[in-house]
Amino acid sequence: MKYLLIGLDDIDSYAGGCTTHFATYIVEKILVLGGYLTDYPRLIRLNPDTPWRTRGNGAVAIEAAFPKRKIPHLLDWLEKSLHEYIILNDGLRPGTQPGIVVLDGSRIKRETYEKLNLFSSKALYKIVSHDELESLISYLGKRIIKMVSPYGRRGLIGSLAAIGNFLPHDYTYELLVYRKLSIRERDRSLNIIPNLDWEDEYTFAHVDLERKNILWSPHGPDPVILGIRGDRISKIIRIFRNIEKYLSYDRWIIYVTNQGTDEHFKRSLYDQGQSIEAFNQYIGVFKLFSNPLRDKGGHLHSNAIVNSNSIEVMVYEPSGRLRDVMDVLEEGDKVVLGGVFKPSRYHANLLFNTQVISFCSIPIYRESYVKPICPSCGSKMESLGKSSGYECEKCKYHIRGSLMLKIYRSVWIPHLSLPPYRSIRHLSKPLKRYGREHKYRVKGFKNKLWFYSRNLNGSL
Repeated sequence: MKYLLIGLDDIDSYAGGCTTHFATYIVEKILVLGGYLTDYPRLIRLNPDTPWRTRGNGAVAIEAAFPKRKIPHLLDWLEKSLHEYIILNDGLRPGTQPGIVVLDGSRIKRETYEKLNLFSSKALYKIVSHDELESLISYLGKRIIKMVSPYGRRGLIGSLAAIGNFLPHDYTYELLVYRKLSIRERDRSLNIIPNLDWEDEYTFAHVDLERKNILWSPHGPDPVILGIRGDRISKIIRIFRNIEKYLSYDRWIIYVTNQGTDEHFKRSLYDQGQSIEAFNQYIGVFKLFSNPLRDKGGHLHSNAIVNSNSIEVMVYEPSGRLRDVMDVLEEGDKVVLGGVFKPSRYHANLLFNTQVISFCSIPIYRESYVKPICPSCGSKMESLGKSSGYECEKCKYHIRGSLMLKIYRSVWIPHLSLPPYRSIRHLSKPLKRYGREHKYRVKGFKNKLWFYSRNLNGSL
């Protein structure tokens, strides 16, 4: 047997297909040819604001022990099946750049793992360049058994990033259910499934409680019927068994994943020189130098200083209650904001798309200069200029000095505010998971039921 590390990414498009779905065929092939997985397949969400991403920007890593004599057959099958999968979905060259990497795990030592993990960390919060990719490929050398990238090498970035992220600390699970690839039309009955305890302390992002919308079923042409997310495998399997009778599915699989962990923000904090560049995830202290204003579209914008840079801060209308929190802030307030830097359509500077707001330093009182009332006749007094005092418009009564009041700010700001589930990113940690994160992960399976395919006529 040989220990294989398989990474794949970008095997989807807006016309159909899905990287996680194609991964189930690889898992199935490994099992059929006499191999076995040593851990749950990993679904790794990368930088959610990569400009060329499709949907959730997820890559997959599979670790397996596989018979040495059958490796050539597996490698040939990977290349052939990838081509057939893409053509079947698009009918022509896709806009994506699918990639598959197979590494010889037995030849990877600690130093190599560290390089892979560093590469993976960068892919979580910034744009990884092709030069960085080629440098890593050159370093890996003969450890690479096979690389498949028929339409460009961009998918290799996500493939290696997935292999390099071992999820040693916080993690969640997702059970993904798929229909046959040939069936494009979605089953509308999913919208009327009775509520069977979908949302509790161990599950998340299934229902938008504000608008009573179901979120676990995507709306695109991909073959995913639904995804059940949670911290405990026993819980998500129980939910699946309760709704299984409503579904017509072809296969399902459980992934261990970095969804709901805020890993993109954690990794950006590790980078001490967090650079302000387009599409970089960032979390840090912002000092406002203008009061937030709402435009006609309902978007909220303000100006702030971060790392000595002037940045336009945006909270967009889909962010819901996040705008209400931002709306009570004023010039001079300091808050911790998490989000992404993006190019602006209207000026050369970058703007900041806010995804998280946290309390930092907000004065209870606001000092404000006020115009006094004339003590002689009760009329309004006007300022005579800086340090020149005030004069009554009616009786010309004059006073020196200035009058400053401390005004109490009746403001309540929660320590942490997030957008509603309908607008939240896959990587963003739900409020219910704060303080309940996993400290570490032991690799290996915790249950017997983790994969099912009708082709195998049974579950594994």
